[in-house]
Amino acid sequence: MTRQARLKINLRQRGRHLLGLIVVAVIILAVSLIGTRHPAAQSAPDDRYVKSLTMKWLAQCYTQDCVYQGMESITKDAGPEVALASLHYYVDDVPNYLPGDNHLRAHHVGYQLFRSYGLSTTVFLRCGSDFNNGCMHGYIEEAERHIKGSSASTLADELCKPILIGPSYSYNQKHFCYHGVGHGIMEDVNYNLAAALDQCDAFGNPIAQIGCWQGVFMENEWGYVSHITDNGTFSKTDPMAPCDSVAQKYVTQCYMNQEGYLLYRYDNDFKKAGQACEEAGQNAGVCVESLGLTAAAEAWQPSLLQGRNAGGLEPNAWLLCQEVPKAYTGNCVEGAVFNILALDGLDFKRSSIFCGLVGTTFQKDCFSSIGQYAWVQTPAPNPPKVESYCQQLPPKWQSTCREGTAQHA
Repeated sequence: MTRQARLKINLRQRGRHLLGLIVVAVIILAVSLIGTRHPAAQSAPDDRYVKSLTMKWLAQCYTQDCVYQGMESITKDAGPEVALASLHYYVDDVPNYLPGDNHLRAHHVGYQLFRSYGLSTTVFLRCGSDFNNGCMHGYIEEAERHIKGSSASTLADELCKPILIGPSYSYNQKHFCYHGVGHGIMEDVNYNLAAALDQCDAFGNPIAQIGCWQGVFMENEWGYVSHITDNGTFSKTDPMAPCDSVAQKYVTQCYMNQEGYLLYRYDNDFKKAGQACEEAGQNAGVCVESLGLTAAAEAWQPSLLQGRNAGGLEPNAWLLCQEVPKAYTGNCVEGAVFNILALDGLDFKRSSIFCGLVGTTFQKDCFSSIGQYAWVQTPAPNPPKVESYCQQLPPKWQSTCREGTAQHA
């Protein structure tokens, strides 16, 4: 299996567990591998143009390879903004849409973006955060594959550090750059968990470390369930391994990436996986939150629902969250709303629908989580600007959303 094919389905956004420091200073580093060409940033793509390219390259696809090739072709001809907009149109509006992992499809936007323009912070940031930062992940992976003598750690210094120390970048932009690096580090050390975490620790900055830890644990779980490697970190008798034995600083990121292994272990039985999380003790809520991420994931829902259908992504996510132990339903709801936000960015339509469906006990925290997401997604947090995103929500819940943004202002 190729390295590209192995990359984990990234269905996660980490919300409140990821909030960190904003560092003041600006350094923009640009290293171009292909001449000095750099694409100019674009405004919102024209809807008719997006539709025409979608119909040309994607609408008649009957294989995943065709979709991948289409994403690369659109990126090459029209740029990543148009390519990602085309993928959204394909998912939402094309009748013969081919179901698949849209995060991995967005990887192909990143692959082609690097091939066309080389290594540059400015180019990299054109990826945006759509489809759980799939373009960013693909860009980092492709850069490591093509830069002679590079490793994921050295690439982080060239690409991610300027973002990390720049005040005009959002928390998520900083975090997910190092998240992608964490995947690469784990592969570089041949799935040696301890060695990979040591490299993450060396970054020093909390945002960089947390992002890197998350990528490492995600790749560790993916390597096991996809039969790439068995490095001995998972146990046939302990469903919480390795999270119940790692150092305390790693615990949250480990449990936030345990859901894929639990669903693999319990043959996609969501209820059994939720019950197993109770074995995590004081970390049971984090474990269930990770399951919530999959509850609201388009790639996971068909297998988790096992023939049921409540009528769409949002009601199906709520249906699944009602299957975890009652004490942790709220954790599942939080994970689900964060994953919907991760898919949709600062468009709160679907997340608002989901929060409107959950029981009254959980609605306030659900709408507050939307506000938290607005904060981590917005460059150089400015309270009036961040809070303006809350106006997308029903009037009843706008103040709750603003309270969520204020927690981190």
